[in-house]
Amino acid sequence: MEEKLLHFSLGPVQDFVAQARKTRDFWAGSFILSYLSGKAILEILNNKGWLVMPQVEVQRDNPDDLLAALQRVEQGESIINGPVVPTLPNRFMAKVPAGFDPRLCVEAVEKSWRKIAGAVWQNYLSAVADYGRDTSQIWKRQVNNFWEIAWVIGEDSALLDYRKNWRSRVLPMEPGDKCSLMGNLQELSGFIRSKEREKQDAFWSALREKVCGHELEEGERLSAVALIKRLFSLVAQEAIGWSVIKEAQRYPSTAYLAAVNWLSRVIKTCPEEARQYAARTSRLPKAQHQEDPDRFQSLQDALQQQPVAREFASLNGDCFFDACLANPNLWRDNKGCAGVEEELRRELREKLRSLVKKTGEAPTPFYALLLMDGDLMGALLRRHNREKVSSALNSFSSKVPEAVRRHEGVLVYAGGDDVLAMVPLETAIPLALTLREIYEASFHHAQVPAEQATISGALIYAHYNTPVSYTHL
Repeated sequence: MEEKLLHFSLGPVQDFVAQARKTRDFWAGSFILSYLSGKAILEILNNKGWLVMPQVEVQRDNPDDLLAALQRVEQGESIINGPVVPTLPNRFMAKVPAGFDPRLCVEAVEKSWRKIAGAVWQNYLSAVADYGRDTSQIWKRQVNNFWEIAWVIGEDSALLDYRKNWRSRVLPMEPGDKCSLMGNLQELSGFIRSKEREKQDAFWSALREKVCGHELEEGERLSAVALIKRLFSLVAQEAIGWSVIKEAQRYPSTAYLAAVNWLSRVIKTCPEEARQYAARTSRLPKAQHQEDPDRFQSLQDALQQQPVAREFASLNGDCFFDACLANPNLWRDNKGCAGVEEELRRELREKLRSLVKKTGEAPTPFYALLLMDGDLMGALLRRHNREKVSSALNSFSSKVPEAVRRHEGVLVYAGGDDVLAMVPLETAIPLALTLREIYEASFHHAQVPAEQATISGALIYAHYNTPVSYTHL
């Protein structure tokens, strides 16, 4: 059978993934992008094509979990514990039959995106759209014109880059007030705040009530694309075939991530004081049961020895920083009323200082964002057999989740030669070194010289108050 080589790319990555306020937005953007790429890959497999890079076909001995789940859903199976780690890259190469039309991949992506968007609209926006001005038109314009999809046919691995350099995609104008997260897109109410503040506030108040306040913060005014990311976990069962709500709820705040190692020391050093602190902190709105300590091995081990401190380890990450306790705006309820008396916050600050004194240190307000990317991938593909390179990358990416977990990190994305993870300050450099060793070992096993298969990384140290989008720019 005559075959041709297809190069496919889905973007914009930076605009979709990096523009986030919550760590959960970060994860949702990565997951949706990976999921949509998987739908394009599945279209190729269903039409007797096969992947050159990455090698993740479902019939192999070590299939990619996300791609396998997509196939199971397509076959009508129900999935209880579906994959939550985005593992499929937004760019791939595949051998396809000579008569294959790449527009089938484009249609698969767009259809799946519309299904996700439709679930968010139907469940949350449709009931409040009348509070806005032309909200439906804004929604359709942004949903239908967001993705940039490029493909080419040919053997040269540089062809796709040439195609993307055409910059032929022209976006429609975005008038009006802009989204709080994605500043190039209009917010959904359609009102101008300087002239119609009350109407704009009424729209967002109605939507906030519809989705329950903690999903949409006071003052946030989002575009269609940003809102889809924010509410994706609530509609995933309907939109993709399995639930991801537990993963979304388990995603730690940046404040909690920064404090993880300190929390472990507090639990081991003074568990009773930690329990008492949690009991008093329970009077703060939005303080209890906000974080999942079981996501981190050090906290699991500490709580196994000192279970009385579990409530302490589940507190909102802001509860562990004096500056946050001193800020009354963080503890207001969604109606804007004062949540607690100043006296309680003063008492909690004193108790927090006592914990700091007993452990001998305060929690660091910094965490790290780790980005890693294989070097000179195009040259590597030209020098060596593509299947060997792809096999090595598949081996590498399959080992990344466990390495990140061992270093108390939170994996945002792992696919091909790319890694994105959030890590506590103390374990960031050890994790980067470990991942480099795994990368070199994966290529050594594939008989590719280590000096030709290298990986670069960047560590961005950020204060927990820094918006996630700023750390990734």
